[in-house]
Amino acid sequence: YTNSTGGVSYASFAVFLRAREPSSGSSNTTFLSVQSIEYSTNNESIIVTCVTTGWPATQVVWKHNNVQLSPGSGFTMNQRVMDREQCTYKNDLIVENSVNRIGMYRCEVKSLRHNNVTIDTTVGSVTVQAAGNIRVAVTTLGSQEVGESFTLNCTVNKINNVSLGIRWMKNNVTIVSDISKGVMLGSIGEDSDSVSRLLTLSPIRLSHSGQYSCDAINGSAVDGRATIRVDIDDPSPDLSLTLGEECTLMCSALLPESLSPTIASITWYKDLSPFTGSGVTTNLAEGTSNLNLGMVLSEEAGNYTCVANVSSPFIDTGYNLIVSNTTLVTVLSKCR
Repeated sequence: YTNSTGGVSYASFAVFLRAREPSSGSSNTTFLSVQSIEYSTNNESIIVTCVTTGWPATQVVWKHNNVQLSPGSGFTMNQRVMDREQCTYKNDLIVENSVNRIGMYRCEVKSLRHNNVTIDTTVGSVTVQAAGNIRVAVTTLGSQEVGESFTLNCTVNKINNVSLGIRWMKNNVTIVSDISKGVMLGSIGEDSDSVSRLLTLSPIRLSHSGQYSCDAINGSAVDGRATIRVDIDDPSPDLSLTLGEECTLMCSALLPESLSPTIASITWYKDLSPFTGSGVTTNLAEGTSNLNLGMVLSEEAGNYTCVANVSSPFIDTGYNLIVSNTTLVTVLSKCR
């Protein structure tokens, strides 16, 4: 959020546990998501459908067991526009001879951003365990921004009029309802052709980011799986200031206490270079750091990134985890 009091402007943004590398521009300049992922299969073919939203310069890459696929040799790839204004596309992968091509299929949506400095990738995947008449689909609804409500729906068709079970997992761990964590599993719905189960995340928080999988359960076996990655957006404030206006950027490393985090350092960057000016006040014990830009000049416009170097006995990374967030500061000339 931003506010202005007594001629002094403040930008406050938090650093959260997340897997993205620091970007070189505003978080508002691009968006990218997989809205739904599903597959259906019979004894002859597999059809994987990935509905994506992305801007700008989106590219869809299909992989089978982590090997990139090319059109031909039994693979057909189609794309059509569903909503041009919203940049929504339906991407189909048709796989012939399904009996010999079971495994994991990934839909990777890549977006070049910020003059090709970084590439964001959003992934949806399905795991086909066996050929047969089965369909598993995961669709999403709602906003992925902190504080909002987000719903995932899993639908599995019936086999010979017999209902399969549905199991939701996050990062390969079975999900159970926990209202205190904002995770609610709905009851199983059923019609003549399929069963479904909702998973609601509300209110959204950064800890909800991760890989969500829906398993089609047949007895003790998993007949199929659809997985979608959820990246929770924590929109950083973008500041438009006038020459001579005072500005302070405030950063907080807000990590769950259950992780017993140790914050080794908090570093400020301007346009991906370490900030070497004065005005930085850091309190590692509290996980906070302020950058006072004072009365801003035109040369102080740019992207400011707060990076926290964090370690935790519960994060098995082998190295200190780096988390970051960025805000764009624009300095405008005073009106004459």
